[in-house]
Amino acid sequence: MDKAVASLDQAAALRRLDGDTDIYLMLVGVFLEDAPVQMQKLGEAIRTGDAWSAVSVAHTLKSSARTVGAMILGDLCDELEHDLATVDPESAGNLFARLLAEYTHVARLLAGDIIC
Repeated sequence: MDKAVASLDQAAALRRLDGDTDIYLMLVGVFLEDAPVQMQKLGEAIRTGDAWSAVSVAHTLKSSARTVGAMILGDLCDELEHDLATVDPESAGNLFARLLAEYTHVARLLAGDIIC
């Protein structure tokens, strides 16, 4: 499967928005503006061991990612949220590295020419 297709499902995002491309593009703009801030906050919370803040930011980022069709990114946020809250806070650094790589890929796709 093409990584771009796997990382970004714009068709699904547009279906949830009743096909409204203008709203989708506005949401993409908000995501591209806000997600870097959220990623920085998430990384800092993980580095400092602030699990509560990391869970909160991961939850916010999960929703934003899924709204624009970045389902893998959303799933990684969900996994991180779950691990920090219940399973293994120590694994957060490794999972954050995967999440950061996926975020970087998605941000490039959204900022590129493949929009709608």
